[in-house]
Amino acid sequence: MADDVNIGDVASSALDGVTLIAGYMGSLCLFIGGLTTFFPVPFLGQITYLNGPTGTGVLYLLIAGISAYITYTRKFFLLYICGGLAAVTAGYDILNGTRLGYVMQMALGGGLSASMGGTQDPIVSGMMQNAGFTIPTAWMVLAGGIFILCITPSLVQKKNDNSKGGEPTKTKRDQILENRMKELDNLILIYERGHITKEEFNKLKTEIMNRDRLK
Repeated sequence: MADDVNIGDVASSALDGVTLIAGYMGSLCLFIGGLTTFFPVPFLGQITYLNGPTGTGVLYLLIAGISAYITYTRKFFLLYICGGLAAVTAGYDILNGTRLGYVMQMALGGGLSASMGGTQDPIVSGMMQNAGFTIPTAWMVLAGGIFILCITPSLVQKKNDNSKGGEPTKTKRDQILENRMKELDNLILIYERGHITKEEFNKLKTEIMNRDRLK
């Protein structure tokens, strides 16, 4: 008869595999996003900056490599740091290198219009006449990598919670009973091998049963 399958172990193993895949996937997305800061990537295009590259592409690639190594060593909680650093870097890029960031800076500086205390900026004026803002695919891949890295450690936490929930805490009574059953099993084995007589067996069995009282 085949051994019974432990559903908890199967679920834990599956979640472990998902966590590994998520860690590597987040690292890959971040790596590809970093490459798009240097040159166009097929089907994704290139991350473009309003005033030229901000020089953070190398940092994206470095964080991607570190996060992949962290995933390999299964120290998943460190991915919070990688995801956080990548998010801060992306925020810097958006604020200092994109049209959206430029508009935000102009708005905070009161330079969008005369009614806001400044003069109408020609670049902002041209953008306002455009059909809204578009998000390049390369930016979405980069953001996806950051998001995955940030949520991957939570999968590990969920696995740990499931493991704790699947193992009920043993009471003192359960522990005493478990120890008693082990001793009786050993005693029966010794008796069956002929190392003790029936009288000795009965005497030892009585001693074991009376040693600890179940409460």
